Amino acid sequence: MERPKGDRSGVTTSRVRGDSRRDSLAQLYQLPAAARLGILAITAVLGGGFLSSGWYLYYHYEKRDEKPGLTIDDIKAAYHGLETQAPLKTALERGHPEGLPEESRKVLLSWLESGQVFENYDNIDFADVTPKEILTSSCISCHARSPKDAKGAFPSMPLENWDDVKAVSASKKLNPYPINILALSTHTHALAIGTMAAVIVLMTGMTRWPRGLVGFLSLVAGVGLFVDIGSWWVTRHFIEAAWGIVVGGAMFNIASGLMLVMIALECLRPGPRVVIAKNEVKS
Repeated sequence: MERPKGDRSGVTTSRVRGDSRRDSLAQLYQLPAAARLGILAITAVLGGGFLSSGWYLYYHYEKRDEKPGLTIDDIKAAYHGLETQAPLKTALERGHPEGLPEESRKVLLSWLESGQVFENYDNIDFADVTPKEILTSSCISCHARSPKDAKGAFPSMPLENWDDVKAVSASKKLNPYPINILALSTHTHALAIGTMAAVIVLMTGMTRWPRGLVGFLSLVAGVGLFVDIGSWWVTRHFIEAAWGIVVGGAMFNIASGLMLVMIALECLRPGPRVVIAKNEVKS
């Protein structure tokens, strides 16, 4: 607290100082209103950038495994590569459908492993009964857009024509990003996002939010970013490290988003009140 100073009226005033550790760093509330308004606008732009990057990442990765929707397999395919077995082969190997004769099952599996799925689909020289005929007689009752067998209906995976069958009969090998692309992406993101994160942490440190909260969110954001980008390279050799990309990215984005909100609120909060102490001056 400042030393009281007397005035002509015999009244003294004093101003309560804040935490000395905070006073060592400029505070956002001390900036002119125009500057705080500018920072608020920049914070809004950064927040919009986080949201738009989320949408971009979703649409960029969601079909890496050639299936709709974003799953961990999309991340694995992008950073490690992924081999996917034909869904039809998977179903046959687990004994579906139960009533399918064993000889027909062997024909279908042989057909799927032949490497000439299209050519042998209705090839009468491939087997006594073609794969198309087996699928028509044994599968269409359930796997149709308007199935006859309502009990075991599976209209979401129809097998009524070649286009339907083609979608579930091919095993695929998905290659990861080339190493030079991964290096370029790391160079760009590490520098750009790292710099942005440092600015967000510094600005959060210029607020009046509890120091423990600021420190915790800064730690989560920093570790999250390190784990996220580091896992790009680890996943290339260990596929399960793809979860590090998911977890690290979530840590960084959540912590950074919260800090942006804290910065925005600080720009809107009024400055601390000045405490006036009145004391009679002894004559």
